[in-house]
Amino acid sequence: MPTCNDRNTINRYVQHISGDTRLLRYFLVAAEELHFGRAAERLHIAQPSLSRGIHSLEEALGVELFVRVGRSVRLTRAGEVLQRSAPQALEELSRIFEECRAAGLGQLGHLSVSFLPSARVLVLEAVEHYRRRHGAIHLALDEALDEHQLADLAAGRIDIAVVRDRRQRPSLSFQRLIDARLCVALPLSHPLARSSELSYADLSSEDFVLWPRHESPDGFDRVIAGCRHAGFEPNVAAETSGAQMVAALVAAGLGVSVLGSGLGGIVQPGVAFVPLRDERDTLYVGWRTRDKTSLRIAFVEMLSAVAARRQTANGQRVESKSEQRMTPTSLTPAT
Repeated sequence: MPTCNDRNTINRYVQHISGDTRLLRYFLVAAEELHFGRAAERLHIAQPSLSRGIHSLEEALGVELFVRVGRSVRLTRAGEVLQRSAPQALEELSRIFEECRAAGLGQLGHLSVSFLPSARVLVLEAVEHYRRRHGAIHLALDEALDEHQLADLAAGRIDIAVVRDRRQRPSLSFQRLIDARLCVALPLSHPLARSSELSYADLSSEDFVLWPRHESPDGFDRVIAGCRHAGFEPNVAAETSGAQMVAALVAAGLGVSVLGSGLGGIVQPGVAFVPLRDERDTLYVGWRTRDKTSLRIAFVEMLSAVAARRQTANGQRVESKSEQRMTPTSLTPAT
């Protein structure tokens, strides 16, 4: 068994196991096509090579995976089981290989975190504390709106997302993080910029700067609904991607906006952020349900602890763990 600090041994071991994953990939394509000729074309290999690979896999497992039916094939019951299980196995092996290679390079692992601009201060504080405990880990950080984050999370391109939209998705789990006040963003020269707080009704005569709805449907719809509830249809004068660009257009005088800047994550020269009366922004941390890695668990715990401290410091209600949980997935201390 290779040791984690022996890079050459790890690489040889990974290359050896990679041969088995290659056979699994051969099998999955053949199981999808149910025709070895078409499967070989998709894999860009000769059909005899594919047949030998499938035969080697069957010998290793001690079962038949395919039964020939004329010029085509069909899956056996064992083949059907493998077809259901192989994708998850390949995903797990890919994760293991990445962790092994990182260990061989002297790193403890890799964690990719994406978050809303309004959560920037919260996430960066969690990162600061997290790095003290996991100094050698490679962290990748990115700001994005809900839909982009959730698509990346489901596809495995990121490990953790901090979002406001936690609509139920079968492959994702969510935990409530924190409530913060929504704010109205106005140019500093605006007559309402010195207000202690505002309501949607106060904005009835204003032009609005928002983001494309597809980037954050939950946030977009909430602003439109708030305006309509106050008795007016908002005039959206401009749309732009990203909260920072929205704030920049507000500074340029194109209109006002409603942003989740109550945590201090969005700062823009020339813009005043005035609390929006009786409106709160609830943030959630999300991850892939199957992700049981200690790195992910430890970061979620750290982020939750930072959020709880901030919530308490602001004199706001902190939800109990049982209220926070959106799924039964449990958190365990990192080891």
